[in-house]
Amino acid sequence: MSKQVPNFLNDKQYVVVAGAQTGDEGKGKVSLYVSQFYGITARASGGSGTGATARLNDVDYKFHLFPVSILLNSHEAATARNGIRYNLMVGSLLADLDVLSRELTWLRAAGFLSDPNVKTILDYRCSIVNPWDIILDRMREYAKEGKHIGSTGRGMGPAMEARARRKGVIRIGMIENRDLADRLEEAAEEPLVLFRYYLDKVNSSLPSEVDRLTTRSFIEIARENSKGKIDLTKYLGTDGGFDFGIIAREYKRLREGLDKIIGDGKEVLHEAEIRGDNVLVEGNQGAILDVNHGVPPYITASNALATSIASNAGIPRVDLTINVAKALESRVGNGPFVTRIADAREEDELRDIGGEFGTTTGRGRKLGHLDIPKLRYAVRMNGGAERVLALMKLDTYAGRELKVVTSYRDKSSDPLLEQPISEFPDDNSTLELLRPHKVLEFGPLEDIRALKRKEELTGEAKRFIDVVEGETKIPVKMVGNSADFNGMLI
Repeated sequence: MSKQVPNFLNDKQYVVVAGAQTGDEGKGKVSLYVSQFYGITARASGGSGTGATARLNDVDYKFHLFPVSILLNSHEAATARNGIRYNLMVGSLLADLDVLSRELTWLRAAGFLSDPNVKTILDYRCSIVNPWDIILDRMREYAKEGKHIGSTGRGMGPAMEARARRKGVIRIGMIENRDLADRLEEAAEEPLVLFRYYLDKVNSSLPSEVDRLTTRSFIEIARENSKGKIDLTKYLGTDGGFDFGIIAREYKRLREGLDKIIGDGKEVLHEAEIRGDNVLVEGNQGAILDVNHGVPPYITASNALATSIASNAGIPRVDLTINVAKALESRVGNGPFVTRIADAREEDELRDIGGEFGTTTGRGRKLGHLDIPKLRYAVRMNGGAERVLALMKLDTYAGRELKVVTSYRDKSSDPLLEQPISEFPDDNSTLELLRPHKVLEFGPLEDIRALKRKEELTGEAKRFIDVVEGETKIPVKMVGNSADFNGMLI
């Protein structure tokens, strides 16, 4: 590898790329860029309800479970000291076998697994997302009658609940067990009790002339709503319920296709510590969606903070956290959005220019102005021995004005009498009462797409970066200036 390592990565053995907003910040692009300099990259949290996109040679590659580092071979990127480049799926990553199989198929077809000096490992300890996790996740949203959280419906919540209740966890390494069907039936017991509770609740509210939902008909609805991406009908028996023998056989079939990548990812990380190899952990979601430090109920089911992700991976510390944020705010799910752009036409234009559509769902994201109090909170929660910012999508504002919200106020009170609120309140009931107070305006911004280094930024673009650094007290070390992963000002 001939590319020079950026100064801020020097002597940083353990690095985590973490979201500093509500997900969709551009972590895939940042992770792929940084992985050039790290011989080991790991995904250790989230699941197929999360997504990452990276552009390589003008092609967008969308991932749900595999780390984006798999796009680079051992000739163009770093390796561990033993000459091997590792892509790991470890820790509390939730593995949907169907999604894994599909991703692996296209990766093989595209030639990304042909380098003998690149090793991809799915740790045998990773939990499986089961069919009942998916239908329970989707039924909970279906039964909420307008009070949706905005779940992607991929089963991540119920799958994490199985870990917490210490019952019903099916791991990759269990698939070869002879009693797999019995274990699956036991694992499904409690989730299916909840599913039937919600099913009865929905059916009791339907008019008498409307057909009642069944497990099979609800699974058909899930297939239609996902445009065929979620099809659980193959797991049903003749009685319309899940057939655990069929599920066990299908799991064994899918495992055969994954057999060459299943292994011990934790051991690779242990050896890396002994050898002194550099390790990058690729984060999912964003700090504001973290299960412990986010803003419930509009949160993900897993850990999204940098320090939590590192713990999931099993690395001993975080030498550097790269906090990824965009020059704007976005979100796919529901919840208060204090800085949302009021002009629908402006929001639509930015959405189209920036490609602001969910990787997993394809839903158009809601957009807002950059929220500094939220960003400060996220960076603080993400932690790490050292912290830097990576700001994406600044190129989206070429020739356009950009706004930054640095404080809030209570929208029900007199703005002339009220003290501004400069700290992010991690409580939805409070957030619902807030609106922007101090708003800084920049622009129209310069077109930065032809620039090569961060030092070349001038005018309004530089003023924007200076304000973000001043408000957060965190240095901006990476600025995105195009969709390609190498489109980065360092």
